[in-house]
Amino acid sequence: GPYHSFGQFVSKIAALPRIVTLHDFKITISQEDSETLSLKLQAKTYRYQGDVSK
Repeated sequence: GPYHSFGQFVSKIAALPRIVTLHDFKITISQEDSETLSLKLQAKTYRYQGDVSK
């Protein structure tokens, strides 16, 4: 999508209720439309599970 869609996506990831880290970004420009970006990345998520003692 366009540049601003990339920013909106990252902003929504940051607002999630769990920790998400983004790794190995690869951003390319579309060959058909120079205003369209393609994003490939790896996302890792973490969440707190509370007291896990048995």
